[in-house]
Amino acid sequence: MSEGSQPVRIVERTVGQRRSWPPAPDQGGAQFELAAALAHDLRSPVAAIQILAEGLQQGAAGTVNVLQHRQLGLIRSAAFSLCVLASDVEELARGKHLPLDGEPRPFSIRDVFADVEQVVAPLREAKVIALRFDTPADMVDQRMGFPGVLRRVLLNLAMNALQATDAGSVTIAALQPDPRRVEFSVSDTGPGIGSRSLAAGLGLSICRDLLDGLGSGLKMASQTGVGTRVRFTLDLPPAPVAEIAP
Repeated sequence: MSEGSQPVRIVERTVGQRRSWPPAPDQGGAQFELAAALAHDLRSPVAAIQILAEGLQQGAAGTVNVLQHRQLGLIRSAAFSLCVLASDVEELARGKHLPLDGEPRPFSIRDVFADVEQVVAPLREAKVIALRFDTPADMVDQRMGFPGVLRRVLLNLAMNALQATDAGSVTIAALQPDPRRVEFSVSDTGPGIGSRSLAAGLGLSICRDLLDGLGSGLKMASQTGVGTRVRFTLDLPPAPVAEIAP
C-alpha cells in the first residue's frame, strides 16, 4: 500500500427485517389511500413516455443516430423505473407487498433470467455495459416456487446494479448449493456503496419484504471502487417430471 493511501474496506451486511416502514395500512387511513391513488395515476403518463420513447428509438419518426438511440434508451429505462416505483408505492400503501397467494408452481430459472434480460435491455444498451447470466451447465433448471417473486427481486436488483455502473459489467448468477436450494446473486463493477447505504432505497425494501415472505433475506457485500454483490438463497425443489411442460 502506497504512503497516504486509504485501506480498502469491504462492507458486508445482512439486510434485516423492516421495523418501521411502512406502518400498517389501517394506521395510515386517508394518507395511504392518497398515496396509492397518486401512484396509480402516475403510471399512465410514465407508461406513455416509455412507449413513445421506444417508438422513436425504433425509427417511427425517422432515423436516429447512435447518440440519440442511447439517449432514448435511457429515457425508456427511466420511465420503466418510475413505473416499477409507482407500482411498489401503490402495493406498499395498500398492504399488498407480499404477493404469495397460491401454491408453488413449476418454472424455468433460465426463462426468468430471459425475462429480466429483456426488460433491462434498453438501459444496458444505452450505458454500453456487459450483462452476463451465469448458470452451471449441470444445474436443474425446472423448479417449484414463485417465479413472479423471483423475477421481481432480480429485476429490482439488476436495475439498481445497472444504474450504479458506468463501465464494466453486471452479472446475474445462480448456483446450486444442494439439490433443493438455489443461490442467486447480482454483481456489478460500480463504485461500491457505503455501510450506511446498504439497506437504503424502496427497491431494496421491496426485495427484502418479498424474500421475507419466502423465508429468505438479502446479503450484500460492497468494496469501494470495485463493486457490489447482492445474494439470496431460495428453497426451490426440482419440479416433478410430470409437471414440466414440453
